Amino acid sequence: MPTLARLLSCLFLFVAIAAVPVLPVRAAETCPFISAQELGRAMPALKWSLISNQDGRGCIYQAGRGDTMMLSVFRNPDKDRARELYATFVKTLGERMPLNAVSGIGDEGQGGTSAAGAERQEASVVALSGDYILQISVYPIGRRADDALLGPVTEAARVAVANVSKSSERFGNCEWLTAADADGFLD
Repeated sequence: MPTLARLLSCLFLFVAIAAVPVLPVRAAETCPFISAQELGRAMPALKWSLISNQDGRGCIYQAGRGDTMMLSVFRNPDKDRARELYATFVKTLGERMPLNAVSGIGDEGQGGTSAAGAERQEASVVALSGDYILQISVYPIGRRADDALLGPVTEAARVAVANVSKSSERFGNCEWLTAADADGFLD
């Protein structure tokens, strides 16, 4: 009798487990600005893992050795405002590193790397494309940010700038703050 009871309890347990609904598999999070394959082609020396899609405004990646890459997209109400903000980005970035013009990225682009002795190493590209600004920064761990890193960062920026319109950030369609009201905040 104990064997029969044990067999029935195991059968009951098996049926109970089989009857539990299977939860749907959550789709892997992706970056709307650059796919994993595109990033792999642009930066083949590093294997990046997406840590976070910042609500359609950017993406944060981490490489196997601890390097961090931040991709940010800023949409502006118009091209003039974008150009003003781009100039501010270039000025701020220029305070941290020498910059050079980068061709083939949107309307205008600048890129550079931090000095060899800088406390935090960084390779960055900032680009203006219409009313969008794209910035990609890589912060390597335990090694220098140099032109060997800046080249792939620039290539990733070339790919990502084509997708900046996928940003979820929008202006002018807010029911509690009109574009005219927001105009004063941007000055």
